[in-house]
Amino acid sequence: MTAGAGAPVGRLVLLSVVAIPWFAPPEWRVLMLVGALAVFFGLGAISTCSFNSWMRDLIPNDMMGAIFGKRMALGTALGACLSLAAGFGVDFAQRHFG
Repeated sequence: MTAGAGAPVGRLVLLSVVAIPWFAPPEWRVLMLVGALAVFFGLGAISTCSFNSWMRDLIPNDMMGAIFGKRMALGTALGACLSLAAGFGVDFAQRHFG
């Protein structure tokens, strides 16, 4: 597997974490959870290293700070909006469904 395939495969492994409580035998659940998360974070570490190296080769030095700063600002804004939406969603579900 190439380093670029690590991120999508890691996301698929993360989806398997969702199924563990329903399909794994009770005595294997913790071990399977730890194993799946280890694979997810291991593949993430590999793909992040390759992504950073690739960006270093593609982005000119004088633009790198601006591009990564903009990327960080957009990611932070998106994360804040999604966290706020999730909070409202949990409050809504508690009020209306129990």
